[in-house]
Amino acid sequence: MTQVAEQKLTPDRWTEATNEFLRDAHGVVHVGANVGQEAPIYDQLGLPVIWIEPLPGVFDVLYERIGQYPNQRAFQYLITDETGQMYPFGVSNNGGQSSSIYELALHRDIWKHYFGPIPPEH
Repeated sequence: MTQVAEQKLTPDRWTEATNEFLRDAHGVVHVGANVGQEAPIYDQLGLPVIWIEPLPGVFDVLYERIGQYPNQRAFQYLITDETGQMYPFGVSNNGGQSSSIYELALHRDIWKHYFGPIPPEH
């Protein structure tokens, strides 16, 4: 096992590693923006940002939130590999933080802290 693989990625270490990466960036295209929780971090690092969020209500909150950051712009789009294609769009019940054109099959198992305990199957 490498030293990197052995390191636990604690929330503090995640923030530190992410910010190290972002320090070398010239800008950000943030797809699946949600409400732009990272906006202050990007602003502090002086990064121009393009936010992309498809969900109408979530987009409205994003748009309001980033209004104070002149180098950040939001666009309400769903980005895929095909133009003009219609997709069913699944949205979880965690305030729009998780959405996908794919089935959210294992979502509840992976992100239990958003959903609480999963009731046993009958």
